[in-house]
Amino acid sequence: KEGSKPWAFLEALKMFKEYGFNTLSARPADADGLLANGFYTAVHTSEKVTKLDGVLFGMGLDSPAMYLKDDLIPKVKENVEKVRGQVPGRPVMNAIGYWLNEPAGVISNSIPPKAKYEELVQALDVSAPYLYPVPYQPVRSIAEAVGRAEAASGGKKALLPILQIFAWDAKDRYPTPAELKCMVYLALIHGADGIGYYSYGYVAGKKNTNIAAEQPALWQSVKSINAEVAEIGVFLAGASPDDTVTLSTGTPDVDMRAVKKGDAGLVLLSNPGDKPLEVTLQWGAATAIPLKRLDGGKEIAVQDGKASLTLGAFESVGLRR
Repeated sequence: KEGSKPWAFLEALKMFKEYGFNTLSARPADADGLLANGFYTAVHTSEKVTKLDGVLFGMGLDSPAMYLKDDLIPKVKENVEKVRGQVPGRPVMNAIGYWLNEPAGVISNSIPPKAKYEELVQALDVSAPYLYPVPYQPVRSIAEAVGRAEAASGGKKALLPILQIFAWDAKDRYPTPAELKCMVYLALIHGADGIGYYSYGYVAGKKNTNIAAEQPALWQSVKSINAEVAEIGVFLAGASPDDTVTLSTGTPDVDMRAVKKGDAGLVLLSNPGDKPLEVTLQWGAATAIPLKRLDGGKEIAVQDGKASLTLGAFESVGLRR
């Protein structure tokens, strides 16, 4: 921010780096400074950007389905072309709403029709559905929103959902750490290529404070979640679906994604419900290789190609073998 103290800015960057962030939204003038501190930039600009080393995305029109009442797709395509010209050689990312108005649309569950969601995804370089359900909609809605977007492009376009680390109003609650991790895992299971977060620059209903002070457990959870996301991302690069892994117990309530890379495998599991669930994984061939939890928990034994575990309410886990 203009007028902010340099030491405070650097301390903030240090914190974001410690918490596993790699890209921040900023002006083109900030991109070199962010790159020097280990971050890429998603730039907002109205002029052509000439220094692009630290630029990952150009930011296109925000919430187009909310603001463009007529000729949505032609106008969106026109905006994308405009931003491509301003940020040459970089993809354009557009934040798109999953509920038609917020928070009123979230409360009423007014989800967008195909013409304002799937067709929009198809017209964009990078879709960033912003998904802020708590406390009005179930966490499971993340799976539906990301799944619809992934299917719309057939998995051929980048998908970067933006998840909720704020409260809509002073009377509302924040997501719990388990709910936030559940949202992250549901997004990755259903096709997300990255994870973004959004928080207001203030705490609803309070002054002179921030999310780290008001919601320390939630903010601390972002650090461990991002560490798991980084490990998952490295594995997913070049991995292929592993159809030999199935859920023999836990369906249809548990969401799962299994991938493999050579002899190694990764399974992502998420329970988006408020009750514990028993889960049994089944491999197509007998194996006894134990499963390592990405969260550092106790290894899970595998016997005769089967592994069992209990997922608590909103619990999500990544398993390596």
